[in-house]
Amino acid sequence: MGRVWLLVGLVGCSFTAPDAMTGGADAPTDTSARTSCHVVGASPSRVAGTVGLSTGGGVHTDLRCDPGTVIVGVAFDMSDQPVNGQNARSARGIRIACAIVTIDSGGPTSTIATTREAEGNGGASWSPSTFTFPALCTAGGVVSGLSAHGGITSNVTNLLLDTAVTCTQLDRGGEQIGSYAIAIVDGLQGQGMNPSSVQCATGEQLVGLNANAGAGLDSLVATCAPTACE
Repeated sequence: MGRVWLLVGLVGCSFTAPDAMTGGADAPTDTSARTSCHVVGASPSRVAGTVGLSTGGGVHTDLRCDPGTVIVGVAFDMSDQPVNGQNARSARGIRIACAIVTIDSGGPTSTIATTREAEGNGGASWSPSTFTFPALCTAGGVVSGLSAHGGITSNVTNLLLDTAVTCTQLDRGGEQIGSYAIAIVDGLQGQGMNPSSVQCATGEQLVGLNANAGAGLDSLVATCAPTACE
């Protein structure tokens, strides 16, 4: 299948899961006094946009982390073959990784606590399918953006492939100190067309994805919220 993946410098972060994957408002006003930060998403959250151009689907699954954990990684369940009589593979599903993220004088740590996933029914050759390697933020980082493409030719928009995740790196005051992208490339070498993307604002992180699926994954509605420390 020619799968290629790029994972940027995972430090101090473990990722295990079942089934083989085995500035926002209200930021702290004085971060200089903080000695540690347990990263959380704060209120209010907002719908930031949609990744994926397909208008099909119909089965919606809301993917969110438990309180006290944040989204630090994403993997896609890609069809093993071209789908629906077309010329490209496409995502059947998605899995998010939720971690306890802490930053203190000893450095950042990210410990995977749970995963959440959603997928289509696999019809029209979306099954069999295989999950990509997880794209994980480095320790002390959170997912803040997501992008995908609708096909590998200009006239196809209803697939979901050639994806990338954006991570935001935080300091122990919960402030952004950098961002970077992790590509998840599945045999396409970055040649996808018809892009769509969502990027949270500075000071925000991705806190939820509403997955819309039919046979495969059609689209993802992203929710962002301010980053805060506990």
